[in-house]
Amino acid sequence: MAAFEYEALDGRGHAVKGVLEGDGERQIRGMLRERGLTPMRVSTIKQGAATGPSQTFTIRRRGISSSDLAIMTRQFATLVRAGLTIEESLNALIEQAERARARNVLAGVRGRVLEGQSLARGLAAFPDFPDIYRHLVDAGEQSGRLDIVLERLADYTEQRQALQQKVMRAFIYPALLTLIASAIVS
Repeated sequence: MAAFEYEALDGRGHAVKGVLEGDGERQIRGMLRERGLTPMRVSTIKQGAATGPSQTFTIRRRGISSSDLAIMTRQFATLVRAGLTIEESLNALIEQAERARARNVLAGVRGRVLEGQSLARGLAAFPDFPDIYRHLVDAGEQSGRLDIVLERLADYTEQRQALQQKVMRAFIYPALLTLIASAIVS
């Protein structure tokens, strides 16, 4: 199964967007018609091509932000620790995701897991997850201790996010002083 992004019109003519999983575009269009929607556009959520190593948790344009990644990782760790399967955990994360990009990426990962790929391989299809993140998830899967690895990864991503915020705040003051000094000099 693959994840598909769709745009459709409801009975009143209002645009509806979302993500569904299915075997093909034809099946998704059929599912939309069964729900009383008129499909306008259905497209596969494509895997991203990673462009080199991404060891740091940087904010990407149209990607998952580091704060969202930290929150998702903590939620994922909690769900796995509670005994939910990876598929159930990903379903819960998709429902709880606030941003459309995060929902789309998680649906794509879930689709790859349902196809029989490992979680790490599903994550590797999207550049939103750094190499270190994917490798640690792979190690957790292979060792059978995914819950512990995810909790430590959640701690790491949260600490990394806090450090990024401190660095950004530290740069604001000198930038503001430079701007004011420039204004005074000119």
